Amino acid sequence: MKLDDFKRVQIQAIGDESLYGANARVYGEDGEGPREAAVWIAVEHSDKKAIDVFGRELAASATG
Repeated sequence: MKLDDFKRVQIQAIGDESLYGANARVYGEDGEGPREAAVWIAVEHSDKKAIDVFGRELAASATG
């Protein structure tokens, strides 16, 4: 699409057992990681077209 790279990209992946309440596992107790995760992604670009493409590509994976 001949667009420049994004100026900034920020990705944070957070996983914990907070939604399981009393049934939460202690991380590392059974050698497994958390059963849930949240991902926060932000990008910056000078061209709105690049942001639109990013949003369309992300929507499929975020809702699938």
